[in-house]
Parts: sequence; C-alpha cells; structure tokens
Amino acid sequence: MALFLTSLPALLLSSLASSLTSLAGLAGPVAAAPAAARFASPPADTVRVSAQTLQLNYLQLGRHNYLIYLKRRPDGPSAAHILVNTTVARETYQGQPAIVVTQQWDKDTVIHAARTVLRAKDLTTRWHRTFWKRGKVTATSEFDFDQHTVRYAGSPVPDSVRQKAQRGFEQARTRYFLNWHTDLTLFPLLPYRAGTTFLIPFYDPGFESPSWEPYTVTGTETLTGANGQPRACWVLSYRGHGSTTRFWLDQKTHELLKEAEEFQGIFRYKVKLAVAAD
Repeated sequence: MALFLTSLPALLLSSLASSLTSLAGLAGPVAAAPAAARFASPPADTVRVSAQTLQLNYLQLGRHNYLIYLKRRPDGPSAAHILVNTTVARETYQGQPAIVVTQQWDKDTVIHAARTVLRAKDLTTRWHRTFWKRGKVTATSEFDFDQHTVRYAGSPVPDSVRQKAQRGFEQARTRYFLNWHTDLTLFPLLPYRAGTTFLIPFYDPGFESPSWEPYTVTGTETLTGANGQPRACWVLSYRGHGSTTRFWLDQKTHELLKEAEEFQGIFRYKVKLAVAAD
C-alpha cells in the first residue's frame, strides 16, 4: 500500500490518530479521493490500467521480506522497525487457478496479517481477509467476493463503519478493480516507460469504492545492491492524501526494491532484504 493507513481498519483510527509515530508506517488518511478530483483531464501519456495492461510474466512469485522503518529526517537515525513477510504463490482456489498473497507484519508481536486470493487470469479479488492489532484493540475483516459476504471479528465495529464498508464492497463487485492491499505485488506488472502515468483502479476492501489512482514513472535512478553492484531502476511516484511516495523497481526484472514516503515531516521507508528472514 502506498499509504499504510489505506488498509488500517477504520475501527482503529480514532485510537491511533494520536500515535502515528509509534507504529511504523502510519501515514495518510483512509479514504481514497477519486483521481478526477486531483486533475481535470489525464496527462497526455496516460494508461488506464485494465486486465490487458498487466504483464503477468513479471509476477514475482515466492517469498519477499521487507524492512519498514521511520525517520524524523532523511539523514537521521531509523526507528519503529517492522519486518514484513510476504509470499506470492500459485494455488487452486475452489477449483480454479489463483494467485494467493499472504502478508505478516512483525513488530514486538504480529501487528498485521492478510491473505488475499486473486483470480489468476486478471488478478481480480475473490477473497480478502485482514487482521490488525494495536495494543488491546484488534480487528479482523473478511470479504468474500464470490459469496457476496462481509464478516468482522475482534473489537466491535460501529454501524456507520460497517455501512460505509458495505457500500464500497457493493460498488466494487460491479466493476474491475485491483486490490490496493497487494500493490507491491501489482506494481511489477506494469509496462514501464519514462513519463507514463498509470491510472490504476484501486480498491482496498473495507473502505471507499474503487477510484482511479495516478502513479507516474518520473524517471530512472541507480540503487546499490546488497552485493555492491548497481541496480538500474524505474522510479514510480504517487502524490495524494498529503503524502508523496516513490517506488524503485529493477528495470530488467521489475523487482520492487524500495519504497519511500513522506507525510507531515515523517519519512517512512520500506527496503527489500536480500535474504529471506526467518
């Protein structure tokens, strides 16, 4: 997710609003504003992402580990470290080919876990479950797009939150969308070219309806790999909700190596580890 709070259940927002710096990555509002509200007409070199846009040969199967950390300033010390374990695998779900993305975020305990089942041919979401923990507050939500059901467990969810989530869910069921919660799995599949803006129909189950979110290829940069060798990267940039986020993807393999976000003077980084963590 470009914005960590994009996927944080609304149930937790009030209790976490005053603690943004105590849990790594809390940056940005929940609701995704429609892309149309950010620009009157799409830039000239714009791709409206659909199933046909995705280059599935770049799908990064296997286990991926990232380290999230915060900084008060870019040259300052890091803090609030979180280990992210993600697995992307081909599986069979109810007799049909699927791509299953599982995530676990570890701090001093498991603070977040997710399992998302995507249809193999177009990466639409069939089933999605998330768990969040903050102190004694926990929230689990499950969205079944085949059975048209939504379930909650854990701390009570206000009726207003349930109703808002249900409206978004009903709208998402009638259109093509990509799951914003699996963005790091999806970004490698885009057809990169300098200057291109991708309008992505993102939706994070539990929040607003799908919206066209603009991500722009703003250039290329070279990162230094763990072996000291240079890695030529595409830089994908996103600006919205008061934050600016950049992603670095290897130009040859489309492997996502790094993410950097700035929000209200807080800098959040997510860096891929060269060796899978235990």
